[in-house]
Amino acid sequence: MILRSKYYGFDSIVQLMCSSYVDSDVCAEWLNINSTNILFKLIINAIRDDITSQMYKKRPYILKSIISKYKQLNETPDGLNILNSECTAKQSITCINNFI
Repeated sequence: MILRSKYYGFDSIVQLMCSSYVDSDVCAEWLNINSTNILFKLIINAIRDDITSQMYKKRPYILKSIISKYKQLNETPDGLNILNSECTAKQSITCINNFI
């Protein structure tokens, strides 16, 4: 299980990517081609199906896969991962670029 907090940066990036998907045929085509990426799949599903509760449940797992590449995750004695995803927009974009 993952305890989560502070998704503001991640949600902002997702919002920008959703807007880009809708506004740009080139962006939409690129995301569709790379739709096996879990983040891009989330973007495509958000546009196609609207935001669902399942998407909120997927956020910590997407963030864990991004954040664990550059930051050690804290784990409680019970085996819970504490995922503080607080970061700047620059860190979010850098991490997403590295995730691609």
